[in-house]
Amino acid sequence: MDPLQEANGTFALNLLKILGEDSSKNVFLSPMSISSALAMVFMGAKGTTASQMAQALALDKCSGNGGG
Repeated sequence: MDPLQEANGTFALNLLKILGEDSSKNVFLSPMSISSALAMVFMGAKGTTASQMAQALALDKCSGNGGG
């Protein structure tokens, strides 16, 4: 599997786990839209912010992630 596909899948599942913790509410989201928007922000991030975003987006294991 492509590393970026794997990162997007990991991010989507992690996000769903967090948002789905309250079982009394339904969750409806588009993980691709969220990861795409955050990836654009990530491209402008530097230093600690870029590192933290890479980790949250599961991009820290992808080579050439473009941060900072």
